[in-house]
Amino acid sequence: MMRQPAPTPRIGPKVGALFLWVAATLGACATPQSIGTSAGRTDVPAAWSKRQPISPATNLRHWWQRFQDPILSRLIDEALASNPTLEGAAASLQQARALRDVAEAGLWPQGQGTGSARRSTQGIAASNRAASTLVSLGIEETWTLDVFGGKRSTLAAQQAAVWSRMANLGDYRVQIAAELATTYINLRAAQARLALAQQTLSSQSHTRQLVGWRRQAGLVSALDSAQADFAFASTQASLPALQNAIAQSSHALSILTGRPPQELVGLLQEVRAVPTVEMNIALNLPAETLRRRADVRAGEFAILEAFGRLGQAEAATKPNFTLGGSIGLSAAGLATLLNGSSLLTALSAGVQVPIGPGPAAQVRADQAGVELAKHAYRATVLAALRDVEDALARLHEDQVILSSLNVANAAANKAYDLAQIRYRSGLIDFQTVLDTERAAFSGRDGLVTARANLSLDSVALYKALGGGWNADLQEQL
Repeated sequence: MMRQPAPTPRIGPKVGALFLWVAATLGACATPQSIGTSAGRTDVPAAWSKRQPISPATNLRHWWQRFQDPILSRLIDEALASNPTLEGAAASLQQARALRDVAEAGLWPQGQGTGSARRSTQGIAASNRAASTLVSLGIEETWTLDVFGGKRSTLAAQQAAVWSRMANLGDYRVQIAAELATTYINLRAAQARLALAQQTLSSQSHTRQLVGWRRQAGLVSALDSAQADFAFASTQASLPALQNAIAQSSHALSILTGRPPQELVGLLQEVRAVPTVEMNIALNLPAETLRRRADVRAGEFAILEAFGRLGQAEAATKPNFTLGGSIGLSAAGLATLLNGSSLLTALSAGVQVPIGPGPAAQVRADQAGVELAKHAYRATVLAALRDVEDALARLHEDQVILSSLNVANAAANKAYDLAQIRYRSGLIDFQTVLDTERAAFSGRDGLVTARANLSLDSVALYKALGGGWNADLQEQL
């Protein structure tokens, strides 16, 4: 059964019209731009600065499968099922739902059943001792009338809190998936760089042998031998840092999937290529993209919750009316308890008028809370827009860098191969060999890093676009 949205609360005249507008807009699944109009000076651009196809927008649900890496897909699926942070967010959602039900129950009369039995004696001597029994059963009801909408405001605030926790859970899922993909890509990049360093170390070992033979033959000086030893030792010194980066990434992936740090080492020790993806995606318009961001939607609901708290505070400055009643049976024994003469009924009414500055001060505090929520929402929207623009700019830069590095790497490798041939022929000195070798290694390493950066920024764009979060917040019971 689908739970219907909580009834719109009645609140004071200062915020009543605005709260009704926000509630109606939210119920109609308004875009963040319409909410932002009430929240402050947040101007959403009509299009992104980088020209992108916008229709139809690419479905980013399960975006990680676009990398076509089965281990990455498996780890993300496991993290979304077992990550401790997500489990905590789910528990927070359940708590918010229970508190909403408590607030909903407060709209109705509160009752309790009563029952008692008492036996007493009078007198000391057995001859004049008298005993009596009193038995009573009853029901008591009290109802605090919601004349000024305080309870309905509380219910509206709690319903907004439920929606906010749902959006927060979605946001955590987006963040966990992106963090795991980022860590996995960094691990594969570190493995690729380690393999490249080991290949370079092997090449430098052969070069040291060649230099040693040439020195024994009196063809080169001790300087060449020392330079070869230095290059070999420098490359060897870079290996532990890469090995440590691989270990730390493996541990982080284990924690993200809810496992002990060492549990995924065996699965990840096989070296695989850095996962890549074709960035042929079509973007939504900025306003629609923001609506699909869980953190932006959570900011909307925080505003609605703050208005509900304000309505509750304003109602607390008004008189509070209470009706009460009870019906019961009272008799001197169970045998006569059901007689008509044992029936007791009572009705009562009361009013409480707030006195003192406390309620008015609470109104001012909650008014400030509304402003705080609106400013936080505006900051979230601006940050979301920046995330998308930054990711688009970085991806464009990554593609330019990668194209240039491919050309540079091919030239550096060719130069190194020619330098090796000419050095063996005695046509160039060893310093030229070292320079070309260093350039070739740097080019290969830079190429691995550039490919990893392209994948990392692709993940950042998926995350900035909402991470495939389902923006339909209809709540299933």
